[in-house]
Amino acid sequence: MSEDPLKKWKRNNDRLNDAKKAAMQDYKNRGFQVDPSNNHRFCFSATDRARTHECKVRVVIDEITVEDRSIIKDLIILQNQRKEIMCRKYASSHWIREIYDHLNNRCQ
Repeated sequence: MSEDPLKKWKRNNDRLNDAKKAAMQDYKNRGFQVDPSNNHRFCFSATDRARTHECKVRVVIDEITVEDRSIIKDLIILQNQRKEIMCRKYASSHWIREIYDHLNNRCQ
């Protein structure tokens, strides 16, 4: 018997919210100031202590899709900013990160 679609959506939404909170806490622990967003394009902005660099972060669960990459690459940012996709797989505390500069070059 298959799972109720509403329950599955709620469970995935709860997992995504937990992942977003954990990602923001990860940046806070590294000394960044975190400003939440609506996650339409990105989940939050993180600014370093010196206020010289900023990162726009999109948080996803399970896998990074072509759509996620497209959304991040379409985001226009300044030269002192970067874009990052943070992905947390099911039952893992480890992050998979894809970081891009303002020209959409991978920074890893």
